[in-house]
Amino acid sequence: MEQQKIHSLPPILEAIKKNGLLLPLQVNTIHRIHLQTGEDPEILMLSLDLVSEKALQDLLGDIYGVESITDPFQLPTEEAVKLLSHENAIKYRCIPQNLSNGTLSVLFRPPIDPEALNKVGKKCKCYIAPNIITELRYRWLLHRFYNAELSWNLNELAEIVLEVENPHRIFNLRAESGNIYDPLSGYNPVLPDDDPLSLHKLPMLEEFESVLDDWRESGTLIEDNLGDLIEIVAPARLSDTTGGRIHTLQAAFQPLDPSSISKKISMIQSRDELPELFYQFGSRTLRNLSLYSCMENFIIGWTGAGLGLLPQRIEGIIVPEDRGTILSDIFAERFFLGRASSTFVNKRILSLFGADIEDTIIGGVVQIKERPVVLVLGIIDDESEGPGELQILQDICHALEPVLIRIIRAKKSS
Repeated sequence: MEQQKIHSLPPILEAIKKNGLLLPLQVNTIHRIHLQTGEDPEILMLSLDLVSEKALQDLLGDIYGVESITDPFQLPTEEAVKLLSHENAIKYRCIPQNLSNGTLSVLFRPPIDPEALNKVGKKCKCYIAPNIITELRYRWLLHRFYNAELSWNLNELAEIVLEVENPHRIFNLRAESGNIYDPLSGYNPVLPDDDPLSLHKLPMLEEFESVLDDWRESGTLIEDNLGDLIEIVAPARLSDTTGGRIHTLQAAFQPLDPSSISKKISMIQSRDELPELFYQFGSRTLRNLSLYSCMENFIIGWTGAGLGLLPQRIEGIIVPEDRGTILSDIFAERFFLGRASSTFVNKRILSLFGADIEDTIIGGVVQIKERPVVLVLGIIDDESEGPGELQILQDICHALEPVLIRIIRAKKSS
């Protein structure tokens, strides 16, 4: 019983897994690092840029039933902070935020202990209006207002990801003139004929940075005492001595042995197990890989289902099945190996994957009774086998059809 309690998911990870914000594989990875290092899961997710502070804030409110009556992102005032000592701020896991008409808004780390709430009110001699905050914000505020010790990498992470005034990074900048702002190339004009699908509205992240890329470069991940686990879930970048290409998938997943395809597929019990199968395929020679659902004449990014990519780059993609993109080309041909046509739309999509128009693309479609249901797109490394990989992808997609039919029938019967 005690063993089960130790390894149960923390409430925040349980909520994220339940609402599908991250893939089960991603949740389990964060949990493993949390168990080994003791670092808070919220901080680990922020370090990986998997979720925003705002998303965590909303989830914490839902989990603990706390409705924000003050802005949790507003910085505390010196007047409020002076009402509670450093020792009590640590003891009761809270930061006074603002004093107004005898009411003191206080930022607590959840869950809020009613006894702690009463004691803080007595010590500050005020009526307390409680709110909750993330672990990273709590530690950062302790450092900023009470001079508490904070490691340089946690401080750097806080400066980057917290919702503070004048943030260091601004995502998805848009110019009123109709131009788009690409952090790598500046402002680019968008003409209707160049972008018939309005793909300029897709999110463009500031950095081409993979979830599984080298966390050490930015100095924002706490990796002390990760030990052998870091080689499994957060490998350092592996240099290709022939061309300098960075290959992270191979370090993250055991490559799929083509002879074991049928056995692995026969063990699949749900649709959610498909990503890891394709990730194992991708780890042979692909730089990154992403999955899409095919429904209602659209190709839609499968939320979070991209390896070597930030989830935000996948979930925002919705394009027609029949025109205008490399995705529709894969959809039409069923299996694709080559380069995307040089259009603005394709350049935009590939840029979300850290790729360009010169890269070799591999793609395939899983069908059920002639109806495409899942589309796969990967970026091939320079020294890949090429046609051999396409054959493996075809074998996987064809073998999946009866398995998915079985899963659908099982759901209907239940």
